[in-house]
Amino acid sequence: DMRRSRSLEALRLPPVELHVDPWVANEVHRRTRALAQRYGLLAERPDAARLFEAGHFAHLAALAYTGADTDIITLCNDFNTYLFFVDDRAEENEDYGKRPELLRWYFESHVHLMRTGAAPWEEDPAVRLLGDVRCRLVPRMSRAWLQRFADNLGEYLIKGTLVGAEHWTAGTTPSLEAYLDQRAWDSAVYCSQDLLELFCGELPQVVLEAEWFSESRRLCTRVVAFVNDLVSYAKEVMRHESPNNLVHVMMRARGVDLGEAIDGAIALVNADVEAFEMAWATRPEYEEPVELQLEMYRKGQEAWMQGNLVWSLMTGRYVDAQSPFAELREYRAPMVAAEQQVG
Repeated sequence: DMRRSRSLEALRLPPVELHVDPWVANEVHRRTRALAQRYGLLAERPDAARLFEAGHFAHLAALAYTGADTDIITLCNDFNTYLFFVDDRAEENEDYGKRPELLRWYFESHVHLMRTGAAPWEEDPAVRLLGDVRCRLVPRMSRAWLQRFADNLGEYLIKGTLVGAEHWTAGTTPSLEAYLDQRAWDSAVYCSQDLLELFCGELPQVVLEAEWFSESRRLCTRVVAFVNDLVSYAKEVMRHESPNNLVHVMMRARGVDLGEAIDGAIALVNADVEAFEMAWATRPEYEEPVELQLEMYRKGQEAWMQGNLVWSLMTGRYVDAQSPFAELREYRAPMVAAEQQVG
């Protein structure tokens, strides 16, 4: 059986050790659930509450933002929950995902909210959650950081998710080259990396403008996005017939079967990890305070790359009996040890 010959163990992600305090993960989950209930996200569809519980998004936030305090992890998890909600709405709800003009207006209202604090669509659950996230970011971060974050949110929604919805509507598959750019945006990992500055401190302009740093962010984004494409193949392509998946795009672009496309996607991820490590190895040195910030930032990037896979294997979000990966064919509840170590 060809499907049983494929494994995610071939991925060579940064070998970072991550620690999750179950109390923190549970507390973050409890806080985000209360917020999602208050704003109506869990009433959006009949199975919304069940999917939220099975998703264990707080575990992803605790892995990806390891070392941050509970308030910051909660803030990041609330934003992640917003992203997952919007992602599912655009990819699975035809009332939104197959109405690109409505979706454009909807997304532009989100960017306007993040830039100004004004919400044109105030009763929408996602808008209310995003507005809450913004209110908590404003006292913590500078105006320049907030505008940078809003820029990346706009790229995620308009250059990434909207373009993906247009392909879904038209039944078209993007070219491999176009998809690599589109997927980097619609992963929202640029925004997720911005949030690392909540606990490592806002980085100076000399770093933000450095080519090596931009390259490290680009590669981290691609790794997280393409690993997600691997684990979500059954959910996105087989269940919802979305053309926006690296494995599917490779099958079309290269005329290969599923197994060869999976091998190609894994090879691409591993090459990007190697290039990420090279970008950091060849960077210039900065003054000591900045060096300490960068050390925390890099650990955060590595935690995202490794933690994304760890979470993907324990969330119920990608479990499917037809998955090409044996690891995802049955649900395995998360560990509840006093402290969980993954490496």
